[in-house]
Amino acid sequence: MSQRETPDLSHLSGREVEKVAEAIGAGPLRSLLANKDAIAALNVDDVNKLAELAAASRANCGGIGCG
Repeated sequence: MSQRETPDLSHLSGREVEKVAEAIGAGPLRSLLANKDAIAALNVDDVNKLAELAAASRANCGGIGCG
């Protein structure tokens, strides 16, 4: 068990649950870094549209299974 005492979940140990959570949390950053050249090539209008889309998708999400 980890120091944070993360409980076991189904077939995953507490540490495995933490590893999954860390990977999910790092996903957006990894995606940004993997696409940094394409992102850098976007113009300001495109960036603003993407930001609006991201904000709208967060606002309409009800939680797990959303989307």
